[in-house]
Amino acid sequence: MCRGEGDLLGRVHRGPRRPYGLGAFLAHGWQKVGGYAIQIFWQDGHHDGIYSYEFLRKLGEQPETA
Repeated sequence: MCRGEGDLLGRVHRGPRRPYGLGAFLAHGWQKVGGYAIQIFWQDGHHDGIYSYEFLRKLGEQPETA
């Protein structure tokens, strides 16, 4: 879920609202961001946000839900 991006003062800046179609959930590529994260390119054309390896690891450690 897109949460927006925080600045140094802790204020969150949210991007424009987009309708979520199927393409918003299907990745078609990615690129490395420094040594700490990846940026995902989605089929609907957006590529907002970066996903840290720490965040992705925590997601992978969560139990599956129905």
